[in-house]
Amino acid sequence: MAGYEVLIWGIALFMGIHIAAGIYEIREKLVGVLGMPIFRIIHSVGSVLGFVLIVNGFSQNPKEDIYVLANWSQKAPIYLMPVALVFLVGSRPKSDISRITRHPMMWAVVLWSFAHLLANGDKASVMLFASFLIYGFFAMMLSDNKKSKADPTEWERIKAHTSFIPFLALLQGRAEKPRHDHGLKAVIGGLFLYSLLLWFHGYFTGVSLIMLR
Repeated sequence: MAGYEVLIWGIALFMGIHIAAGIYEIREKLVGVLGMPIFRIIHSVGSVLGFVLIVNGFSQNPKEDIYVLANWSQKAPIYLMPVALVFLVGSRPKSDISRITRHPMMWAVVLWSFAHLLANGDKASVMLFASFLIYGFFAMMLSDNKKSKADPTEWERIKAHTSFIPFLALLQGRAEKPRHDHGLKAVIGGLFLYSLLLWFHGYFTGVSLIMLR
């Protein structure tokens, strides 16, 4: 298969298996038929295979520019990725970052995708990052729907004290303020990952972030 076809198949497989697992009714039926251990194995293998196809397909494609990049947009990841990585580090269960948004991991995906769409105008990049941007928002909605059906009482409690949009529940006074020690851990962890990206991004992707500063 050509590079674009491999990329499309990888995106379809990776996102398809995650979306299927995120739809409450489908997940319950699959778990009922397969059992949880087999379901998890299929989910893991499908995710890894999809990721491998994405990497291979993306690396095979030449640079076919769709739009011209502005100077400021090429530097977007430098400023947005620290925030995304703080959300990522703070996405562990019961983290205080959940008081900022109940979907810190998916907001990390959204910010990562958006930043790279601003910084890359070629066809393969647009296909990849636009897909993950759309998926990030869709996954948040699926997660809320799944929680509302799995445990309606607990969902009402969660919804009352958290928000889909970052900082909204805090601004409305519905969420407790994150504790400084927990918030600081997420910030330190996110900035540590960011420092690693600054140095090793060029090694893995061929694009040096240090040169873009």
